[in-house]
Amino acid sequence: MVSRIENLYEDDFVKVDSFKIENNEISADIVYKDLIITSITELDALLEGKSKEEIATQYLKLIQQAISKERADNSITKVLIRTGLVLLILVVFSILVYFINRLKRYGTNRLLAERTERIKDVKIKNYVFLTSVQKTRIFINTINIARWGLIVLIAFIMLPIVFSVFPFTQSWASNLIGLFTKPLKKAVFAIWDYIPNLITVFVILFVMRYAVRFVKYIFNEIDKGKLEVNGFHREFAMPTFTIVRFLLQAFTLVLVFPYLPGANSDIFKGISVFIGVLFSLGSSSAISNIIAGLVITYMRPFRIGDRITIADKTGVVIEKSPLVTRLRTIKNEEITIPNSSILSGNTVNYSTFSEEGICFQVELTVGYEEPWQRIHELLLNIPTRIARVNQLPAPFVLQKN
Repeated sequence: MVSRIENLYEDDFVKVDSFKIENNEISADIVYKDLIITSITELDALLEGKSKEEIATQYLKLIQQAISKERADNSITKVLIRTGLVLLILVVFSILVYFINRLKRYGTNRLLAERTERIKDVKIKNYVFLTSVQKTRIFINTINIARWGLIVLIAFIMLPIVFSVFPFTQSWASNLIGLFTKPLKKAVFAIWDYIPNLITVFVILFVMRYAVRFVKYIFNEIDKGKLEVNGFHREFAMPTFTIVRFLLQAFTLVLVFPYLPGANSDIFKGISVFIGVLFSLGSSSAISNIIAGLVITYMRPFRIGDRITIADKTGVVIEKSPLVTRLRTIKNEEITIPNSSILSGNTVNYSTFSEEGICFQVELTVGYEEPWQRIHELLLNIPTRIARVNQLPAPFVLQKN
C-alpha cells in the first residue's frame, strides 16, 4: 500500500478528489481509476469494531490528507521559503562569527596595550613563577580557545535548526542533537551516581590528613626534646615520622582505591600492574639504599658533623639522606657514598669520644741491635713535648716482636 501511495504522490496529474470507495461482498476498496490502493475486509472491520465502510472512509481521508500535505510541503514556494530561511540562518551565523572575531581582536589588543601596567610577574618569594610575557601569552591563548569554543557551540546549535527546515533532513537534526545530549546525559548520571563514593573519599582524606598532622605534632615534640620516650632518641623522631607518614599515605591509598572511578575496570587494573612491575624492576637498588638508610639511622653510627672513615674515605658528614651519605674531605672534596655500601662495610667515627680524645697511633720499625728499653723511653717522652696531647690516659708502647 505504501509503494502505491508513493507512486500516486509522484504523479503530478493525480487528483486526490478522484479517490473513491467501492464496496463489494468481500471488501471495501479505495481505488483511483482502475488502481486499488488498499482493501478493508470484514476481518479488519471486526478487529477495529467498526464497519468496513467506516474504516475505508477513515483511511481515504488519511491518504488524501497525507498526499496533500506532502505536495504542499514540497511545493516550489515552500522550497524557496526554506532555502531563504537557511540562507538567513547562515547570515546570522556569519554575523555572530564576525562579532566574535572582532571581540577577540579587541581583547588581544587591550591585553598588549596594558601589559606593562596591569599584568605583573607571578612570584613565589624571590622565584618568578610566571613572567608578564608568559601571562600575556596564556591570556591570549585562552581568548583564542574561548573564541573557537563559541564558534563551535553556535555552529552546533544552528546545524540542527538548518536540518529541521527541510523534511528529509529532520531526522539528521535529532541525531545531531543526540550526539551531544546522550553523552552529556550519561556523564551527568555517572557523576550523580558517583557522589556517595566521592563523599566517602573526602571523609577518608579528611580523617587521614589530621591523623598525619597529629603524628607530626608528636614527633616534633620528641625532636624538640619536650617529650621523652625511654629508649627512643631525639634523632629518631623525624626519620620515624617520615616512615609513619609514608605508611599512613599508603594506607589512605588502599582505602581510597576501591572508590576511584574505573577502579574495577580491566584497563585500570592493567595499568596498576604495569606500574608495579616497572617500579619493582627499576628501583631495587634505590629500595636497598633506602632500607640501608633507615638501618643506619637507628644504628646511630654517626651524626651530621662527625668525622668518619668509610672504607678508605675520610671526611666530615655534611648530609644524611634516605639514599646516600655525603662527606667533605680535608681537601674540601665532596664524596657521595650509597647507604648500602656503608651498611655492608665498617665505619670509623672519630667524633664519638671526642671529649676523651683519640689515641694517635704511630708504627716504627727498629733494628734488633738497638736496646728496646731505650727505644721505649724515647717514645714515651715524645707526647710530653707536643701541645694538645693529653697525659691521661698515659701513652703506651706495644712491642710486636
